[in-house]
Amino acid sequence: DYELNLRLAKMNLPVFTGIGHERNVSIADLMASRYLKTPTKCAAFINEHNALYLSEIINIQNQLAITVEDLLAEERNSLEQYTGKVSLALDYYFKKQKTELEYLQDKINIMHPGNVVKRGFSLVRKNNKIVSKKADLKKGDDVVIELMDGLVNATITG
Repeated sequence: DYELNLRLAKMNLPVFTGIGHERNVSIADLMASRYLKTPTKCAAFINEHNALYLSEIINIQNQLAITVEDLLAEERNSLEQYTGKVSLALDYYFKKQKTELEYLQDKINIMHPGNVVKRGFSLVRKNNKIVSKKADLKKGDDVVIELMDGLVNATITG
């Protein structure tokens, strides 16, 4: 049949024939994508093809799973290395800050008025405020001089 064979030739999908004869090849067999001797052999061919296809899909799936696991392991390793570096950097930063704070605390302690007096200096106070300039004092001002061993009251005379 011309129309049947024309449609077979124009099919976008594969066409299999298994008309059931062994010696003759029909025009439909020639138009088909694949021709086999019997319908049973067509079914067996399709089943085998599908089994191979499924096997390939499973193989690709397994390879993909292995690749994903490898990538995840690499990323975990990178993350652990990065975490270690960040931890070391933070430890260093906090130790440096602690050292800086200790240094500043030592400076504060050295500059504390009580410690200045202990080193042999004296503090002059007027109205309970430390006087640091001569211009802040005038004749007749009452002051307290703080020395290492006690306080002395004095009056500015000149």
